[in-house]
Amino acid sequence: MDRRRFLQVTAGGLAAARAADAQEPRLHRIGFLHPSSASSPVDSGYAKVFQQELSALGYTDGQNLAIEYRWAEGDPGRLAAMAADLVRRDVALIVAPNNPAIAAAKQATSTTPIVMAIAVDPIGQGFIGSFARPGGNITGLT
Repeated sequence: MDRRRFLQVTAGGLAAARAADAQEPRLHRIGFLHPSSASSPVDSGYAKVFQQELSALGYTDGQNLAIEYRWAEGDPGRLAAMAADLVRRDVALIVAPNNPAIAAAKQATSTTPIVMAIAVDPIGQGFIGSFARPGGNITGLT
């Protein structure tokens, strides 16, 4: 996975949200939806790098950004409710690192941008229409 490219796409989504709210500065919230656990060394490390790279791009947690983490603790059945909660909280976008999280986010919203990180067969899964014209509210890497 090209982390820099993924973060550029995420930052682009934030920039669009920031431009829409240029009149009134506010704290933008990102939803981070993951089927694993925050205590997993791999997944918590991924989240830490994600936050560090956003900070390097000028998005600092607690200043102009708040990341709302939702960890399903190994129970993918919890993802749908967690995604719906993020949508109710009006996050600027949802980061969905893998297929179960992407599917839950897609089910929860057709308007909130969803950034996928590692999608396996996103066309076959129905996440996007095509690579050339993904359509909808999902973008990211595969």
